[in-house]
Amino acid sequence: MAKANARAKGLRFETILVPHDFTAASNVALDYAAEFADPGKGVIHLLHVCSPAATIGPLESALPLQSMRRIRDDQSDAESRLLEVSARLDVPVENHVAIGSPAAVICKTAEEIGADLIVMGATARRGVGGVFQGGVVMRTVRRASCPVFTVQPHDVNARR
Repeated sequence: MAKANARAKGLRFETILVPHDFTAASNVALDYAAEFADPGKGVIHLLHVCSPAATIGPLESALPLQSMRRIRDDQSDAESRLLEVSARLDVPVENHVAIGSPAAVICKTAEEIGADLIVMGATARRGVGGVFQGGVVMRTVRRASCPVFTVQPHDVNARR
């Protein structure tokens, strides 16, 4: 259905950024991005952001050399996993791995590559009073200089 709607409305983009955290929602976001890519011109930029807080444990923060090795290992693992993910696409893909705060890195990367669109999976979390909190997605939507298309959890079930 999304494919037909995208074509009917002429939604085609040349430079699409897809933040990918190796979840089902990210895979579905990548499927949408491939549908939105302009045939012959479109390029998808896959981005995985390694968060330093998640990469470095509390004891390692006092050991800079060990911390740097762990970060390099995590980056290398992410690069390998992105290659596997991008291999299934028929659209040109450029892979990026960065370290930092996810929303800030996503927005900075979008500006650097001149993204026309960001397509990202959203993991719903319920906060106080049952209100959905978007975390990285909401910070990205607020900061991004281009449109952000989000894939909700129900989209994952509908597409698989």
